[in-house]
Amino acid sequence: MYMAARPGLLHKHIPITIDPGTGNFLSGGRYLFDTAEHAREYRDWVFNTYVLDGVHFLKRSYFLNPECHAWTVIGAHDFGDIHNSQIVLRTERWSVQNARQPALTLQQRYEVILARAQERGLTSVWLLYEQEEALVSLVYFGGRVGPSDPSMPDSASLSALAAAPRLGAIFDDQGWKRTFDRTQWTLTIWFPFALGDRGEPALWPNTSPFPQPHWNDGVCEVSRGESFPDYPGCMPQCGDGVAQSGENSMNCPGDVRLFQ
Repeated sequence: MYMAARPGLLHKHIPITIDPGTGNFLSGGRYLFDTAEHAREYRDWVFNTYVLDGVHFLKRSYFLNPECHAWTVIGAHDFGDIHNSQIVLRTERWSVQNARQPALTLQQRYEVILARAQERGLTSVWLLYEQEEALVSLVYFGGRVGPSDPSMPDSASLSALAAAPRLGAIFDDQGWKRTFDRTQWTLTIWFPFALGDRGEPALWPNTSPFPQPHWNDGVCEVSRGESFPDYPGCMPQCGDGVAQSGENSMNCPGDVRLFQ
C-alpha cells in the first residue's frame, strides 16, 4: 500500500519461480507507469529512500543482488483482460551497447511483435528500452493452457510459455547480446492505491497453491473486505483515510501514510 501509492503507477506484476539449483525464489517486479519520468523517480525512491518499519527496503535479508531499471515504453498492449488472462510471463533482455539506433529498430518492429504475439495467443506484450544502460527488454504474458488445479502450481501453463519459440527472436539478426530469459508465474498484480485502501485490491492469479493475504495475517486490508471488529488486527476506524491514534503500517496501512 506504500509502493502502489507512488505517482503514476498503473499496475505492477510480481513474477515468481524457484531456482532449481539453489531453491531460492526468483522474483521482482514488472511495472507500468504513466510516464518514463515517474518510472525513474520510482526506481530512485526504492533504491535510495524507501524505509519501512525502520529497514531500508532493499536491505531486507530476502533480497539477493537486487537490480532496478527504469525503462522507456516503446509499446505495451493487452490482448486479454488483465484480471483473468495474465497467468504466466516471460522476460527477455538484451545488451545493445554499441548497437546502431536500437530505439529506431524497436519502433520499426513493434507492430510485427504485436502481430506475432496475437497469432500465438499471448495476452499482453511490453517492449521496453533503457538508453542510459543500453538495455532492451521484452515482457510478454500468457493465459492458462488447461484447467487449474488448486493443489499444485500451474506447471502446464508455465512450461508452455517457456518452451514456445522466443518472441524476441525477431531481434536475432541484430547481433545483440541476450542477457536474460526467464519464464515465471504471476504471483500477484497490483493496482494504484487509493487512500483508506479503497481502491482495487491486488490480484493473485495463481492462488492457490501460492498463498495470498488472509484474514488472520495481521495486516488490515479494507479493499479485501476486512474491517473491525470481524478481522483480527483491524483498528475501529481503519479505512476512513485518516491516521488515527494507534494505527500503524500493519493494523491500518491504508490510512497511515509514511511518505508524502
